[in-house]
Amino acid sequence: AYLQHISKKRNEKGLLVDGLGDFFPVDKNSTDYDVSPEFTNSVMTYDMCRMASELFEVIGMKEDSEYAKQFAKELHTAIRKEYFEADTMTIKSRCQSAQAMGIYYDIFEEDEKPEAFKQLLNIIHSKEDKVDCGLLGMSVIFHVLSKYGESELAYQMITRKEYPSYGWYAYNGYTTMPEHFNRIAKMESWNHHFFGDVLQWFMRYPAGLQVDNYKSVKVKPSFLKDLEFAEASHILPAGEVRVAWKRSNEDILLEIRCPKEVECEIELEEGYHIAGQQETVWTVRREK
Repeated sequence: AYLQHISKKRNEKGLLVDGLGDFFPVDKNSTDYDVSPEFTNSVMTYDMCRMASELFEVIGMKEDSEYAKQFAKELHTAIRKEYFEADTMTIKSRCQSAQAMGIYYDIFEEDEKPEAFKQLLNIIHSKEDKVDCGLLGMSVIFHVLSKYGESELAYQMITRKEYPSYGWYAYNGYTTMPEHFNRIAKMESWNHHFFGDVLQWFMRYPAGLQVDNYKSVKVKPSFLKDLEFAEASHILPAGEVRVAWKRSNEDILLEIRCPKEVECEIELEEGYHIAGQQETVWTVRREK
């Protein structure tokens, strides 16, 4: 019902303008977005349609699945027509949120993503490796960086002591997450979930626990140079899956505990290999 409702809100370009956009980007007024709310709202609805189509398919609602799939296709075509710039391989407005969302939500085609990611790095470096996003960009940019092998950069952007960063809040004594990263906007909430997705990033990448579904997980840690250890756990219907690693001299000890009913795949980042195993602990060694 919601998809049918929102589909009628499309403008003459086939895009959507209803919504908050990239909510309160860093040190900008609420309407002074780097990326158009038309782009962000259309992309989020596109992703909603893709998920809805899969869900409808699983529960046997074939007609609704086709409706959501067609709506998604129309949005994807309209978004690319209006915002994709092939000559620079960027999303129009050339900012962190737009570029990261374009990669994460598949506005770029797979063969376009490597070059699009290079452009994202250029955009980040132009801001001295500081985050310059609102809510929607912040929830995907670190995942995109890690997917393309830049977990170290993501970690530095998250933990740096200088504003804007999560580290800045921590070093300044904050014990809850404020509503936004914007010093010129009024803070309505000092205990907010909006920017809490960074916890998922820590679980999926430094700790390496990637839950695909209730019966399948992947363990792919990022052994960040500034970390001595990382650990994460997740409770599945079959029980708890837990991943923990710590440095031991030149080696890394990787412990994985997973219910026997759950398939667990181990994948190491390039440059590392498994040198041994003893029960639930694997010895990981960096290649010379």
